[in-house]
Amino acid sequence: IRFDKLDFDPANSHPGCTRIAGQSVVICDLGTIAPTGGSPVVVEISLIGTEKGVFNHTGEVGSTTADPDPVNNAASGFLRVQ
Repeated sequence: IRFDKLDFDPANSHPGCTRIAGQSVVICDLGTIAPTGGSPVVVEISLIGTEKGVFNHTGEVGSTTADPDPVNNAASGFLRVQ
């Protein structure tokens, strides 16, 4: 997950998630998931400071195993602070 001007909270996030030092990127190791299965993941982030605006965040998944439907492997969203 990539996030802009937000901070990662590992205490309230999936236990396999860690932040890459010096970057706004969180990596989550989900272990083995069945080809047609899924795994819910919670990653908690919070706004740093009181800056107002629109902040982007993107989630992506990947695997060393071939994915028959890679179209659904990413999503983006926005957080609006007023």
